[in-house]
Amino acid sequence: MGFLNELLGRPSTEKPFVLLVAGYPKEDCRVPVIGKLPLDKISSVH
Repeated sequence: MGFLNELLGRPSTEKPFVLLVAGYPKEDCRVPVIGKLPLDKISSVH
């Protein structure tokens, strides 16, 4: 996610590691249709 440093004018010594999107898309926004993985595919219990 290094593109965020340039986009937000941050120094290269900072490293973004989480991009949290909240809210709803605008009316005319194009949003890709993606599927979600089942919980057992992305988590484990030990």
